[in-house]
Formats: sequence, C-alpha cells, structure tokens
Amino acid sequence: MRKKHLGLQVLLALLLTAAVIFGVEDVCNLPLNQLPEGQRGEIALDLSGAVVTAPAAEDGLAEEDYDELDDLDDLDEADDIDDLGETDEPAEEAVPASDTLNLSGAAYADLDWQGYVHQLRLEGTPSSDSANTGVSYTVDCTLTDGSVVTYRSIFSTAVDADNVAVDKEITHLRVQFHDGGVDLTGIVVDNAARMQPRRMLFSGLIAAAVCLLWLLRELIGRKPEYGFLIVALCCGIFLCVALPPFSGLSYDDQIHFDYTWAVSWGKEVKMTDSAESLTSFSWSYQDGDSIMDPADTAADHDRLIAVLDRPESNEINENSRTYENQWRLMFTGYVAEALGLWLGRVLGLPMSGQVMLCRLVGMLAYVLLCFAAIHKLKRFKLTFAALALMPTPMFMASNFSYDPLCTGFCFLGAALAIDAMMDRNTRLSWQRLLVIFVCFLLASTIKAVYAPMLLLVLLMPRSKFASKQQAVYVKLAAMGVMGLAVGGILLNISGDINALQDSRGDGADSVAQVAFILSHPFTYLVYFFKAIFDNFEHYFLSTDRNLWGYIGGMGGTWSLLGLGLMLFTFFTDNDPAMNQRLSWQQRVGVLLVGGVTVGLMFTSMYVGYSAVGSSSFGGVQGRYLQPILPLLFMILSPNGIKNEMNKTGWHLCFCLGNLTILMLACGQLVLANLMR
Repeated sequence: MRKKHLGLQVLLALLLTAAVIFGVEDVCNLPLNQLPEGQRGEIALDLSGAVVTAPAAEDGLAEEDYDELDDLDDLDEADDIDDLGETDEPAEEAVPASDTLNLSGAAYADLDWQGYVHQLRLEGTPSSDSANTGVSYTVDCTLTDGSVVTYRSIFSTAVDADNVAVDKEITHLRVQFHDGGVDLTGIVVDNAARMQPRRMLFSGLIAAAVCLLWLLRELIGRKPEYGFLIVALCCGIFLCVALPPFSGLSYDDQIHFDYTWAVSWGKEVKMTDSAESLTSFSWSYQDGDSIMDPADTAADHDRLIAVLDRPESNEINENSRTYENQWRLMFTGYVAEALGLWLGRVLGLPMSGQVMLCRLVGMLAYVLLCFAAIHKLKRFKLTFAALALMPTPMFMASNFSYDPLCTGFCFLGAALAIDAMMDRNTRLSWQRLLVIFVCFLLASTIKAVYAPMLLLVLLMPRSKFASKQQAVYVKLAAMGVMGLAVGGILLNISGDINALQDSRGDGADSVAQVAFILSHPFTYLVYFFKAIFDNFEHYFLSTDRNLWGYIGGMGGTWSLLGLGLMLFTFFTDNDPAMNQRLSWQQRVGVLLVGGVTVGLMFTSMYVGYSAVGSSSFGGVQGRYLQPILPLLFMILSPNGIKNEMNKTGWHLCFCLGNLTILMLACGQLVLANLMR
C-alpha cells in the first residue's frame, strides 16, 4: 500500500512540476499575447523611412588653432576675424536612407514606431575597421510620456545580429553606433511569444525541488544532508546549464579554463579553434568607465553559442596548436572539471556541451564532498550545510575554478576531525584518519595555505587512540605532512621567491616585501589585525559571500536575509539529545589552527600582491576564507541553547529558505540580467 501511495505521489509531483513550467511560461508570455494584432510577432521596420543624420566636416579653425596664430597678420590670413571657428557646412546633415543603413562615426538613425517593444533586434555586419570584440551602440527610446530611455549594448563582430531588451511602449527610437561602423540590414521589433528553455528549466527545478523536499520530509527530518543535496543540485544544475559557456563570468575563469583544458589532455595538449576562442567570448566589454553587455538576452547567447559550436571549429587536425603540459601541484583542483571536458570530447559533444558537462562534473564533486561532510557529522549538520549553500561557493562550484574542490576537501576533512574531537567514546579508525590526512593534503596541493588545518589532528583527545604511543606517532605524522605541504610552496616555485609575485599587484616586489616583514614584524602584525577587524563582515560573514563574480551580487535586503538565516541556523543547530561538546582547550586550539591558516593566507597575498610596506592587503577576497569558516563557527558554537523544535518542520524550513535565496539569485542575476 505504501509503495502504491509513493508511486501516486511521484506521479502527482511530476504533473505539478509540468503544470508549474507551462503555467509560468503562460504568465510570462501573457503581455505579448494581449498585444493588438498588428504588434504581435516579429515586425521588420521599414529602413527606407529612417532618417540618418551624420555630423558634417568642419572647415573653420578649431579652438586649439587659435594658439598657433602668432600676431595680427596671422589673423588677416585667416580670412576674417569674425569668421574664426565658423564652418561652411551645418553641424549636422540629413542623409537619405536606403534598405541598408551605414552607421559609422557619430551617425545615427531615427525611426518611428507606435507601440510596445519587447526586444529590438538589429541585423547587419560590422565594418572591417570595427573593434575586434564588438561595436558599442545606444538605442534611445522615446516613451509615450515624452521621456527618453537609453539602452547601451555591444554589436558583436562574431555574429550578424544583436538584441536589446526594451519592454516598453514607445513612439520613436534612435540608433547610434559609437566606436565603429555597422551596415544595418534590418531592425526588427520582436514581440513574439516563445517558450524560454532556460526559464522552463528554472521553474521546473524549483517545482521539482519543493516536491522532493516534501516527499522526503521525514528522511530530511532525520538526515538534513539529503535536503542539502536536493537544494544544492537544483541550484547547481541550473547554473551549469543556463550560464553561457564563455569567460568573464567568474574570477579569472579564462585562466582556470586553460588549465582545465590542459589537464583534460594530459601530457600533450591540443587546442581547437573553439577552445582558443572560448575565452574571447566575454559576456561584458569595457567601454570607457562602464561595462556593457554584448549578450544580455537569450537570443544573443544562442547566436554566440552557434558560432562556438561550429563543427569545423571543434576539430583536431594537423593545423591545431599543440604544446607540452607543464604539471603543477595545483592541477589537483581541476581533475573533476577536466574529467567532464574529456568525457564531452569523447562523446563528440560541441564546445558548449563540453563546457556544460565540465561544469556539471565539477559541481557534482563539490556537492558530494559537502554531502559526505554533513553526513559524517553528528552535530553542526545544518551549520555546515548553510556554509556550503552560500551563493558565492555555489556559483564558484558551477564555473571554471579550483576553489570548489579545495573547499570540498577542507569541509570533509574538518567535519571528520571535528566530529572525532567531540566524540570521546569512539576510537578513531585508521580509515577515518587516512581520509582526514588525504583530504587536507589534497586541499593543500591546490592551495598550500590550507595545510595548517592538518593540525586539527593534534586536538583529538587521547581516548581516540589505542595507545599513547599511537597518539604520538599520529600527531607527529600530522605535523610532518603539514611541513611537507607548506614546503611544497618552495618546491613549486623552484626556489624563486618572485614566483609568488602576481603581475596584477601594483608595486608588488616579493623579495622586498619579505625583507619588510622580517625587519618590521610588529608593524606587519598591526596591519594584519587591522585588516581583519576592518573587513570582518566583508570577509567572514555576508557581503563577499553573495557575489557572483563579474555578473554582480544580490541586493542588500536579500543578503541580510541570507546572513540572518545562516546565523539563526548556527545558534539553533544544537540537538539536546547530542552530548557532544568542544572543550575550551579544543576551542583555543581550533582558534590557533584557524589563525595560522588565515595568517599564512594573508601573508601570501601581502608578499605576492601588495605594494612594499603597504598598510593594506591587496588581492584578499572573502571566498578564500570559505574553507576555514567551519572552524570559526565551531569556536563560537553556543552550548547553552537547546533546539527543541520539531526536526522535520525545522529542517524543511531551512531547506526552503536556502532554496529561495539561491534561486532568487539565479532569477535576478541570470534570467533577468543575462537571459532576458
């Protein structure tokens, strides 16, 4: 009977998910379906009716020419004093339009359109003298109340069209290109109602996640790690599939992709045209002091993806660039993503498919490592889950980066070590001890600054070991492995301290910086603690954990709600049935381990990124501290608060709260910002 009921519930969940998907699409397309008949669908504007205006050349003297006139005789030679600076032609000249609009320089075209515009599509070909990346342009839309709204975008040289999301009732529009020429062959008002695949995936995943959380509520009440798994996979799958397969999304992702591609090949690396061009398809271009989006709509992305996926661009032949891979310790962090790329290549997927599979495998590795960490804990399950589900680490896990694997290994190692520290009644098995060592060792090969976390083994009570001698041997081994891991920094840079230096660091000089620290240790400590104090909230809590790379971040209200949920989880994550505590000696020890790790992290950035003797630490980002956040929360964990709430209800609310925050970010930063 129970199986029959379960089958019926699953069927109802599937039907509900389908209903949500199509219901959302109907609601989103409702404004377009309600437009008058003449404004629906795709409407090509008559370019012959456009008025093209171009600045005329000036024949008079420019203002700067006045300085070159030495005396009054020069003035006489300048025709007439009264005519200085005047032109023989008007400032602007109207040019008859044709079926093709050649807009170059400061030329602009005016067209009339009475009605609603969902998206405006410009079709044409950039001129040969345009920039390699694209041509910036503006569209000025005059609204029904007479006001003007300006939209700025990029006409990519890789494709022959660009879309601008308007979503307003207009009466007139003006198109002007600014840094190059474009031969426009068409301007189309796109009011067609369509099913948006990424939006369908978004609503479907949310509905499916809610249904699964409800169906598995009793299991989640006992084991909240399964709720974490549902929420993390829902967000991760959407990001891996919906985010465009280009660079310029997350931190230094063009470099991380190059390394991932190299690892996926092994010794001899072969580059396809698609792989070469992937890092040049940035979602944003710099135009003066502002960032503009060449691909801010789903249509734009689909066109760029079509270029990326051309079969001839994905072929390996005698003309393909090859080079010998130089293996580094940090390549450990790319193994999962490289496996996805390799598998995509074996399956013959186009470049976008390879990138999607690469992201999915990397995200899955991060989620499974965090799931294992939460599963092994007896206490602090929700705290670990809340830290793993913060927007920034979830975003990083769905992009090219070595940070997710590093964080995952640190989380699993910390969970096993902390659980062993609190459980004084169970002997520590050699299998668990080996996993702890391997996790921290793998994390330190990616980033050696996390090697001190191995010292958590020193805080385990004597009762965890079979004998005093065994305890001594294990703790000596932990210190030895940590020393080797830290020494890996020196090995990796081949004795050249300048290898630590980042070329982006303004005024950085590694040798001189080390000399400054050694000669002014107290001054350096003052700088260090001041940086921690001034940026505590930014580094450790909320601000820097709600950023999605170069896409942007969540609004302040939602960031505060996310922080509030995390802190509430922390203070209530204490089951009265669990008799597990950290002693004050262990808390001090954890504080020292965390402090050494943070100190090593800040010092590495100070040496490699900051100007010599600077009072600030350049290059430090909050995401670097993600792996050690569990240590901070363990130190501050309250023992006096007892959570006697219904576990099923509380765990379900926790999962729904995190699902809401994450998918809100997906909707706000991806669908509304990139995929309109």
